[in-house]
Amino acid sequence: MIGYKPQLARSGQGFVSALTVPEGNPSDKTQLVTLVQQIHQRTGIMPQAISADDGYTSRQGRDDLLAAGVERVCFSGSHGKKLLSEEEWNDPAYVQARKGRSAVESLIFVLKHVFAFARLRRRGRAQAEGELLEKVIAYNFSRMLHVRRHTAAA
Repeated sequence: MIGYKPQLARSGQGFVSALTVPEGNPSDKTQLVTLVQQIHQRTGIMPQAISADDGYTSRQGRDDLLAAGVERVCFSGSHGKKLLSEEEWNDPAYVQARKGRSAVESLIFVLKHVFAFARLRRRGRAQAEGELLEKVIAYNFSRMLHVRRHTAAA
């Protein structure tokens, strides 16, 4: 295998709440349920709302997440719009979820440029996943300090 395509989930507070490094280069749409299952396994909490970019759009994935207890599963872009009814697409909660997508892009930028997420020193999927997890833990500690400072100032 050449390269890795890590999958991330971000919590509402900005923490990385799931990280997977799947074997090979699978389509994003096959990875969303796995990420949400990882969140649930690690925290015991099922997310209330999921917002993902168009690459994760899958009717089966959406149905599986709704059946598992997620209240809203929203996808941005034309594929997501085709999947949702017009009423759901225009629902204020779904509109707000789509607006929140920029926060994930910001997270990815910070991970790549501040925490060297795109540069791995280890080889092999398991070793690469371990290195990425170390970087995610460092990011989450940094985020925790930021949240504490912000809370103390308020």
